[in-house]
Amino acid sequence: MATCSPCRSKHVNLIEQCYPGKEGGTTPRSSELSYLTFYANSRPAKLSKVGSYIQKKVNKDIRKGRKE
Repeated sequence: MATCSPCRSKHVNLIEQCYPGKEGGTTPRSSELSYLTFYANSRPAKLSKVGSYIQKKVNKDIRKGRKE
């Protein structure tokens, strides 16, 4: 996945890396998910931003009818 790192926040990049690619994965990538958990745990000020972005992403997935 090509991301524009300077254009996105670190928490956004970490969340996007947790999602499986379009090639058919249905579960989150475990090592990236572990790092996102560590990141949010070690930076409590970022936890609200992480939660807010995940909520936006889930709402978008629901609107588009993505089930996995």
